[in-house]
Amino acid sequence: MKVNICNFKKGFTLAEGDLIVAQAKNGNGSVRHYLIVKESDREIASNFKLLNISSSNILASFCSKIPENAIAFIEETLKCVILDVIPAEKLQIGLK
Repeated sequence: MKVNICNFKKGFTLAEGDLIVAQAKNGNGSVRHYLIVKESDREIASNFKLLNISSSNILASFCSKIPENAIAFIEETLKCVILDVIPAEKLQIGLK
């Protein structure tokens, strides 16, 4: 099930299973990849987690209740700038 979290720039959305490509703000230029994983379904809002692909660590959790704040929350919490979002359909991975 695809749950849209928020609009990202022009024409993009963040949703379960999408891959976020981000660059660290600390100036070393490293690129990071985060997978959006749905933690739980709620009637009003769903909870999501960001999984760091390189380390397999959960780095942040957020709720879809305030969708317009999701991008700012991700960038501030992870100290990164989002470069792109690759939709789950293009990744061809299955999430259970």
